[in-house]
Amino acid sequence: MSRFIRWINTINNRFWVRISTNIPVNVASLCIFRIITGLFLLIIFLPDFTWMSKLPRAFFRPPVLSLANLSTGFPNKYFFLALDVLLLVASLCITTGIKAKIASRIFVILSLVGLNFQYSFGKIDHSILLYCLLFCLSFTNWGTQLSLVPDKIRHSKYDQKALSLFAVLICFAFFSAGFEKALKWINSDFNSSGTANWMYTGYYAFDRQFLLAPWGKSFPFGAQKLMDYCAVVFELSPLVMLLISPRSWKIWLLTACIFHIMNTLFLNISFTFNAIIYLVFCDFSFLYKAIATLLSRAVFRLIAVPATVLIVVLRLTNIFTCTAASNLFFSGRLIEANLYVATLVWILITLIFIKASFKIEREKMSA
Repeated sequence: MSRFIRWINTINNRFWVRISTNIPVNVASLCIFRIITGLFLLIIFLPDFTWMSKLPRAFFRPPVLSLANLSTGFPNKYFFLALDVLLLVASLCITTGIKAKIASRIFVILSLVGLNFQYSFGKIDHSILLYCLLFCLSFTNWGTQLSLVPDKIRHSKYDQKALSLFAVLICFAFFSAGFEKALKWINSDFNSSGTANWMYTGYYAFDRQFLLAPWGKSFPFGAQKLMDYCAVVFELSPLVMLLISPRSWKIWLLTACIFHIMNTLFLNISFTFNAIIYLVFCDFSFLYKAIATLLSRAVFRLIAVPATVLIVVLRLTNIFTCTAASNLFFSGRLIEANLYVATLVWILITLIFIKASFKIEREKMSA
């Protein structure tokens, strides 16, 4: 038994060492990424829960294992208002670096409280990886630099462990989705297609008829069946790509970005919040000196402070008028506008990963 335990420990150690090797971590890059994440939350995707205060008691059907069971129904308007305002404050603290570690954890806890009530309808969203990202990064040094109130510096091993754990969580999330698809989509029946089912159902039943959706439904059925196989291989492969090399992991992330662009264009399913979870694996350290210089200039502060105040005022206005939406500029009703924003975000992230992949290739050739 002791020999078996030693063998398991050896495999476990090699597994995590391999992942840590393939995910290089730079503190300067993490601090820049913190600012990017904060701006992403403030402008692109900030959770909102005030709208639930208008829902009837009949909709309240929480799962058995849910914090919402501690309540007899949806809380009143002021509970959700407080939740949304505190989420805004936490995201602002993450952006500016005011005790970013604590702010990240508070953001995650508050979001999970709100999501427990949101999931009382029976539908669970796919945004959980965003909260996993913030929770994992709350154990790193991402709040120690470029911050108004810096966190205490910890050993760099915590950065490596946190990013390695998060990478494995991404792999698990995609594998769980891909495994279920594999059971239903991988077959020799070319009269059925999971991709076609999504495309036609979305187009005719859910009015997902924007961007390139009209062209998508015109694809040959055989091509849509081939997409089934590609989707399954893509979703089952991240752990393998993570274990091979840093470049293979970057290539998988690049493929994921292209996958989301296609989903946005043809299926009108954007998953914009996934953009930030991939971006954490890019190296932004080359921007550190320029950003540090920019933040130290009075002219920049004269522009940045009013802009931040404007964003906060717009968010507060949306919250207190119960018109809050995850995107700052477009409400949930402006579906096409949100899809255009999502497409632009995904194209930008894709270009960043293309650059990162070429950088790894150049470093490999120079070595």
